[in-house]
Amino acid sequence: MHVRHLSVADFRSYTSAELPLEPGVTTLVGLNGQGKTNLAEALGYDSLWSAEAYGSDALTPLAFVAAKTKRIRLGTSLLQLAARTPAGRWGELDELKSAVVFLASDSSSFVNGQVIYVDGGFTSSM
Repeated sequence: MHVRHLSVADFRSYTSAELPLEPGVTTLVGLNGQGKTNLAEALGYDSLWSAEAYGSDALTPLAFVAAKTKRIRLGTSLLQLAARTPAGRWGELDELKSAVVFLASDSSSFVNGQVIYVDGGFTSSM
């Protein structure tokens, strides 16, 4: 099946949109928050997969998309974080809970749109 044209009206962030589509691969490119995920849902995409690459992780983009979608399923390839952290292991609950308690407390009321890495040094080693 080839979708040749997408027309949406009063759909999420769009009052209206017209998107002609050519045969082949279509890539939706734009700034965050511009509605690319909304268009993917309107086209009926079932799932979105995120890959790891040097200098980035696969989970952060998926978390962003998860906040924007209502039905697209999200996935990634196998992640071998524990083997790649300088600590060489998964974090223990006692090591992770402080960040969770902070984010759930009034102390984080002015923290907005941040990724707080509690990853045994994985991010700093990339």
